[in-house]
Amino acid sequence: MRPITSRRQFLAQSGATAAGALLGRPQAAGQNRTPPRAEVAVISHHGPEHPLLKSMVSQLLENGIYFETNEEHNLRSALPDELGGYKALLFDEPALAEVLSQTPQRVRLEEYVRNGGFVFEIEYPLEGGTRHGVNPNLLIDLVASNRAYDMIAHAGLTRFHPEMKRRLLAYPASRMLADLKLELLASLKQTNSWGEYTLHDWKAAKALLDTGQHNDMRPALAASIRQASAHMPPPAYADRVAGYFGTAWLFDETKERGPLDQARANLDEILARRPREMGVLCHGGFADDPLGLEITGQPGAVFEASSTTVRRKVFWTESLHFHAPALAAISRATGDPKYLDEAVRMIDHVSRRHSRPDGLLAHCTREGKPIAPNWGRGQTHALYGMLYTLEEMPKEHPAFQRIVARIRRVGEGLRHNQDQETGLWRNVIDSRSARLESSASIGITYVYGRCLREGWLDRKDFEPMLKRSWEGLRRLYWRRGVAANCRGTATGIDEAYYIARPQGWARMPHLVLATLEMQRLFG
Repeated sequence: MRPITSRRQFLAQSGATAAGALLGRPQAAGQNRTPPRAEVAVISHHGPEHPLLKSMVSQLLENGIYFETNEEHNLRSALPDELGGYKALLFDEPALAEVLSQTPQRVRLEEYVRNGGFVFEIEYPLEGGTRHGVNPNLLIDLVASNRAYDMIAHAGLTRFHPEMKRRLLAYPASRMLADLKLELLASLKQTNSWGEYTLHDWKAAKALLDTGQHNDMRPALAASIRQASAHMPPPAYADRVAGYFGTAWLFDETKERGPLDQARANLDEILARRPREMGVLCHGGFADDPLGLEITGQPGAVFEASSTTVRRKVFWTESLHFHAPALAAISRATGDPKYLDEAVRMIDHVSRRHSRPDGLLAHCTREGKPIAPNWGRGQTHALYGMLYTLEEMPKEHPAFQRIVARIRRVGEGLRHNQDQETGLWRNVIDSRSARLESSASIGITYVYGRCLREGWLDRKDFEPMLKRSWEGLRRLYWRRGVAANCRGTATGIDEAYYIARPQGWARMPHLVLATLEMQRLFG
């Protein structure tokens, strides 16, 4: 990955129209405005669905860079007919190789650079693949981020360009939801594992169904739950139980007991064998299987799946997110209060031990003492767990209002740390050095939107916050996913760990939840 130009002064923007330039929405009658030329043209042979280009676009969207695309969220595959006005041209490796192999095109590119233009190339770093267990997105995002910031600095690109904002907000939210629904339906058909996204996909499908306008989700959701339940794994750690609420939903709909009974048996095994810290269930492992050999089946595998080992001292908010919905739903479906009691115990633990004076939550504690900063997605892990518990418990339960009060208190801290320019939140909520981040912003928008709709919180307190965050999220949407997503994070002990995490494009069924709530609140 290398720039192949020298330093230049900024180009004056040209009003010329290039073939294939960014398509905007039709101008209103009488409007005589000529939109400015995009500052960056992205020329790709890999195409917009390639993970490298999705990550590269994510970096541009995160910074609000005005790059050339169209209403279908496509990218160029060839050099523009007119190069004047672009501050930078970004090629993937095969696209640049083709241009340089053709003398007339190469001459045009040389002239563009002589006149002050910048040319950048981004290379795919994973041609040889990655080692099993390594997240390839981590490396891709690092490469794309490096290229994006290099372009911004050297080409003098405008961050948060007003024309890019206008065009992104012109993409209809209804079309965005339709895109996301198609992606969700495809994912439901391919349910072949059990993990965090089992919960996210099924919650999104149920939310669509609950509107009364998406009845095609009912058979798709039921089939997905049946398919996953036929291969329900041992409850080695919290992610493996995340979707158990779905078995309770299936029982409500069809009276099928098999998946529900298996989920309940697994929860009973957790209650009997999962280690505890300060009386609260830990994230994973069994106390009588400290190396996790029963789960992994071989000694070497424990180092590839360390969450199956016993972790006693540290409690992280993911545990609340993934355990609590399962416990609360199975409690409601079976009428056994012991499961709900466990969920409430977790919520009370987070409220007491993770809370900071401003209401924000530490991502994790060790022996009840905070050891990590206010990670953005760490807030929403806790908030999702609280909200999904409220969904399953009667309002007269003595803990109901206590949980609502905790959500309100966290919201006060979030409201005071919202980025005023974009409406988003940062990867470390109260750190100005942290990057703006989408998964936390989606979760906050959804949870507080849902609480307003239910009447649990006052609209006057949180409606302005949500209007700003919804606008910010729409500016990050791209091809059935969202930009600026923090890559999977374990537990850190300082801000540097979280700030250093790469960010990129991700499929986010959570955005279905946020979109539905914003439509209900604001139309």
